[in-house]
Amino acid sequence: MSGEHHVQRPGWRCATDGEDWPCASARKLLTGAYTDPTALAVHLGSLMARAAADLGVAKPADLYRRFLA
Repeated sequence: MSGEHHVQRPGWRCATDGEDWPCASARKLLTGAYTDPTALAVHLGSLMARAAADLGVAKPADLYRRFLA
């Protein structure tokens, strides 16, 4: 994503605006970068798994909404 609105781990916050990542701007950038919606879903799903490991989130549904909904 060319350095804009990238994730800062392990907190999974946007480096630019401090929002939970993917922030609205990161979502737009990701959607524009992937022409295949399935490839985008697979990519975001793998990132969601990393975020779950880093954050130790007790509610997987929250991460699902954040990354895939």
